[in-house]
Amino acid sequence: MKEAFEEFVNKDVGKHTNADLLAQYCDRLLKTGGDKLSEVQLEEHLSKIVALFSYINDKDLFSEIYRNLLAKRLLNARSASDDAEKSMVTKLKHKCGAQFTGKMEGMMHDLTIGKDHQKEFVEHMKGSDADLGPVDFTVQVKFYVY
Repeated sequence: MKEAFEEFVNKDVGKHTNADLLAQYCDRLLKTGGDKLSEVQLEEHLSKIVALFSYINDKDLFSEIYRNLLAKRLLNARSASDDAEKSMVTKLKHKCGAQFTGKMEGMMHDLTIGKDHQKEFVEHMKGSDADLGPVDFTVQVKFYVY
């Protein structure tokens, strides 16, 4: 039964691979303006996605597509929930190991560092004697996906 399911799930549908479709579905669930699910429902969906992912042969393709979509969500601040993003990466890490999710975790870590530096800068400017007037200054750490 398992072998038959693996055969079925690895058949491509049209011009899209199932790895691509699964990554796109994750993107739709995890970004703002996507499907409106409660936290419990979202966790259930993510668990089911990872279970289905375990049968896919093109794990590297899924990783590449998912990583690019994650980068877009993070850089454009389109992620619905940081906790959901971390949960999905953790689920993938448990399934495939730390090397598989290293770049994804790195992107989220870099963004967190950037937010912390931004807060420190704002607090520093409030406490300093420098009168720069109404300066709106935001910095975002950019990272490259290879």
